Amino acid sequence: MSQSPSASSDPVSSRPPRVGPLKGNGLLLVLASVALSGCVEPGPQFIGLVTEDADRIWVGPDYYANRLQDWRARDGRIESIEGSRAKPMRTLHLLTYALSDDDGAFRMSVGMGAVEPGPRHEDTWSGFLIGVGGGDVDFRISALSHHWPSTDGGLIVAVDGTGQIVVRDNSENHGYTGPNPNIPLEHWPLIEADQTEVSGEVGNDMFLAVQAEPDGDTYSMIVTLLDGVTGNERARAWYSGIDPEHMTGNVALVSHRSPAAADGAAAEDAPGYWFASWTLDGAKVRRHGDRAFGPVMGAMYTLSRGTMKMTAQLGPLGPTDAPEAHLELQRDGVWQRVASAEIQPLSATAHFRLEGWDAPEDVPYRVAYSFPIGLREPTPHYFEGTIRQIPDDTEEFVLAGLNCHHISGADGQWNGSHFWYPNNETVAGVAHHDPDMIFFAGDQIYEGGLEGVVAIRPTSPPWTTWGTGSASCGRSVI
Repeated sequence: MSQSPSASSDPVSSRPPRVGPLKGNGLLLVLASVALSGCVEPGPQFIGLVTEDADRIWVGPDYYANRLQDWRARDGRIESIEGSRAKPMRTLHLLTYALSDDDGAFRMSVGMGAVEPGPRHEDTWSGFLIGVGGGDVDFRISALSHHWPSTDGGLIVAVDGTGQIVVRDNSENHGYTGPNPNIPLEHWPLIEADQTEVSGEVGNDMFLAVQAEPDGDTYSMIVTLLDGVTGNERARAWYSGIDPEHMTGNVALVSHRSPAAADGAAAEDAPGYWFASWTLDGAKVRRHGDRAFGPVMGAMYTLSRGTMKMTAQLGPLGPTDAPEAHLELQRDGVWQRVASAEIQPLSATAHFRLEGWDAPEDVPYRVAYSFPIGLREPTPHYFEGTIRQIPDDTEEFVLAGLNCHHISGADGQWNGSHFWYPNNETVAGVAHHDPDMIFFAGDQIYEGGLEGVVAIRPTSPPWTTWGTGSASCGRSVI
């Protein structure tokens, strides 16, 4: 073990000063500025906040949850409500920001704690999953990474149930091809710190901060744990020699089992951890606004005998969210609202019906829904497509038939070796033939592999809205 670096030789940051008691998101953002006080070259900045009145399963368009039903936004926090031993490593991936392949430093922080504190044990943790996938892996595959470790699975940076900072490898392939309820702790190997300093025990209200920067051909990283109430530092750990592959790709929040899960079967319904005021910034960070998913996730329409019917799929919403979505058509270059529809609470869908449809040409459409991002007031979000004119009897009618969609197989890696999803080849093939209608014949859900546990959710399967669904937004669908 090396000696603890001094403030002048610290490769990332010096020790933060202490701060006095504050409350809520304000305290957490102050802690972020204090704990992440080192010199990091400026870059895109993400601040993830949740309104105090939020109460819904779907967290928001910046995120992808594994599984959707395992997370919720409530009372200004993001909570993992699944903490059983059989369902480890619940993750909430950040879609709209990621770590680039280029060299550079970054900082990340979050407030967190157990939803229901329990016995202290090491097979539970909360924190981050860093560097999932990378430039050679489709980000939508990386966003599914949870439950089991395997290639391209990233690096766990967290605080375990004993209050210790831990860094564990989530990229070792142990042959899992689907959710195993009995993954042993040693399949997430512990990475030893160069030096660790502990200055006191931390309570259930914690604040975790990570800073990393290039160090020759590898990366150095400092992990700091603060008391979330007083702001006092409780622990700090230094790491070096980190493979750059762990510093590229998706980042995510991770909630691994409940502290109460040490009691075994009696704790099967115990929740995991809560998170608040997630921040990310630095020169290594890239913003990908086009990756946002929702609030309108997709739309399908049919035209028959002068009637246009459309179903729009939204994320599951809550009682404080807007109850209606709106359909707008573009005519003569101007968007006009032509219909409004209540959102069905069980399916999270909005259904539009327009009679007397007789458009002689293609008509652009968009489904509008007002939704708040962070603490801002609700603003319109749009899902856009085209309603095609019906071919006349003299034209060729092209029908694309899709069925028997499976998303994964092979050896369980978190990359294209295991996943066919998001069906890029299928989407490209459908687009090449430019069909007038897409026919989904059935078998869109299989119970094997990863698909069996992510498919049963309150919204349509992601591979139809996020994958092959991209080919259907300008075509009639049945």
